[in-house]
Parts: sequence; C-alpha cells; structure tokens
Amino acid sequence: MTLRDFHWIAWGAALSGILTFAAVPGTPKRSFAKPPPPFVVSSPPQDAWRFRPVDLSAHYNFSLTNSILGRGPLNGPNNLGSFPRGLHGFGGVLFNVEAILQLAGRQSMMARKDFPKWVEGIRVDRQFKKIHLLHGAGWEDEDGKPVAKMVIRYTDGRWRDIPIVYGKHVRDWWDNESGAVSDPGTKVAWTGSNPVARTAATWLTVYQSVIDNPRPDARIESFDFVSMWNEPALFILAITGE
Repeated sequence: MTLRDFHWIAWGAALSGILTFAAVPGTPKRSFAKPPPPFVVSSPPQDAWRFRPVDLSAHYNFSLTNSILGRGPLNGPNNLGSFPRGLHGFGGVLFNVEAILQLAGRQSMMARKDFPKWVEGIRVDRQFKKIHLLHGAGWEDEDGKPVAKMVIRYTDGRWRDIPIVYGKHVRDWWDNESGAVSDPGTKVAWTGSNPVARTAATWLTVYQSVIDNPRPDARIESFDFVSMWNEPALFILAITGE
C-alpha cells in the first residue's frame, strides 16, 4: 500500500467517521517512524532587516484551513490549519504566511481539484542575492522528477528558470518515510498535524529552501511558478528575499 492509498483511505475514514483501515491482502504492514517533537517556531530574527517578504496577497488561491490535497470537499479536516500565520522566523529567516498559493499536478487533476498550472507576475521590483521559499507538495513521485519551476524575471527582460525537484527540494507533505531531501540549501521548516494525519499515524511537513539568485546584481521584476505536470502539486506559503 502506498502513501497515496493512505491519503484516500484516511479521507474516507474522516468523512464517514470510521477510523479504521482495511488491510490489503498480500501487502506488508505499514510501519511508521516515531513522530518528531513539536516544532518550535521562532519569533522574527534579530537581523530581520535583511529580509524582505514578498507580497503574495494577490496570488493566494486557498486558505490554510481549506482541505486541498486529497479528494473531498474544501471544508474537510485534511488541511494546514495548524500552521502559524503572520510574521515568523523559520530557520533564522523571516517569512510572512497568510494563505496558500497552490499549483496543479497530475494527481490533483485526478482528485478533481481545480488548481492553476501556473501563477505569473508575482511583483518583486528589488535586488535579492538569495531567495527563500517556504513550500511543500501534495502526492509522491520518484526522486529527481521536477515538480515545478520558479521563473525569475528581471527588469532588463532576461529570465532564469529554477527547477523545484522531488526528493531534492520537497517531498509529499505526508511523507515521513523516504528520508531527508538532498539539497543542502533545503531543510524541514515545520512539522505539524491534523485530524486525518493523526488517524493515519503520520505528520505534516513543510520545507524551506534557499536559492542563490543567478544574477544578484540585476533587479528582479517578478516571479512566476509553473507546474511541470508530474504527480505532485506544489504549494507555496511564503517567499522572502535577502
């Protein structure tokens, strides 16, 4: 039984009120790693002046309390409602989280979720040496498969594509078995739970990646995010420049 199977079973259990799972004949029993301790979110860092959160308010398409990753209605319990809102420090970086910018993937389409394949024109109009992403994904894929790309558009008309890769920068938000991501600039920013995850004896994971701007002396006009139309669906909670 794959983790994706548990998504569907857990959702059905939450919807029907039956909190048991049916075993699949011939499938080995799934074992779960010990859950991590509660994740402590820090206050804004003392050097917060170095960071400039990017305004995503015109591009958010879902609330943190929407159940968007899985089958079922948007008002279901499988959501990020426990994620801290507002200005907080994650790994020494200042982020501002208000809602979710959600992209499409193949599995989200199969779940009949109407997500956009791309979001463009996230206004920046600044120079950044580093770009920090607070992000995650729904559904699994093979390591090395691109989930999406970030397009950095500069005021001189040039651009650079930055791939976001499964197993390197992100994993499924329910995946606690596959190990750490391989990118040295990416780490777990937050772990939490919701009623459906607790039923499945798992937890939720959001990642934090730092990206070196390939043209640090050029002024950035905007960011685009484009789904690469593989299995996972990327979500962005916040972007901060440094």
